[in-house]
Amino acid sequence: QLLYYPAIADPRYKNKGKNVLFINCVYNPFREAQRKGIARALFNSLLEEVKDKYNLIVTHAFVTGEYFSQKEFFLKMGFKPVPKGSPGDLYFPLKGEVPSIQVLSVWKESKGRYEPRSSDRGRAMIFYSPVCEFSYIFASYAARIVRELCSDIPVTLLNYWKESEEFLSRGEHWMIVNATPILSSPLEEKFKDEVLSSIKRDVK
Repeated sequence: QLLYYPAIADPRYKNKGKNVLFINCVYNPFREAQRKGIARALFNSLLEEVKDKYNLIVTHAFVTGEYFSQKEFFLKMGFKPVPKGSPGDLYFPLKGEVPSIQVLSVWKESKGRYEPRSSDRGRAMIFYSPVCEFSYIFASYAARIVRELCSDIPVTLLNYWKESEEFLSRGEHWMIVNATPILSSPLEEKFKDEVLSSIKRDVK
């Protein structure tokens, strides 16, 4: 599958995503169907469909450790690294345009400032993306870890497209525990330590 949507549909882009198409991921979990040109055919079909509708395509090629590297695939398709972007930030210039916006991913560390608020103390808020099933799976996994570390703390999962004001007002941080942003992902070893430290933190 090839997951994509107009960047402007994402609340984080607001009005900055005009004429930009965002590819969330390309995914083929079946080993017997890999390296047969399926992803290439999907992308070429998409390219034909959107070449006159958008100025450029952007993506954040994340690493899963499985299958063929998304970054290698997109580079083979003609994508280029985004100037001053992170290593996984890539773009395809449909009309020669270079991205003037930050390529966003729910798992990337937020650049926004979080101002601690009393309503966030003693609770956990986990935001997930509605366009990827794995975002909800990882958010649920993170919630389970929080409950294992502290069964008393209330945990709330929020779709950040629907609860965009809650998300944007917290600096676009994907997870807040006891009024403290969590900067690691649930797949990293330091995640549990960071969550536990936040739970024990005396937030004023």
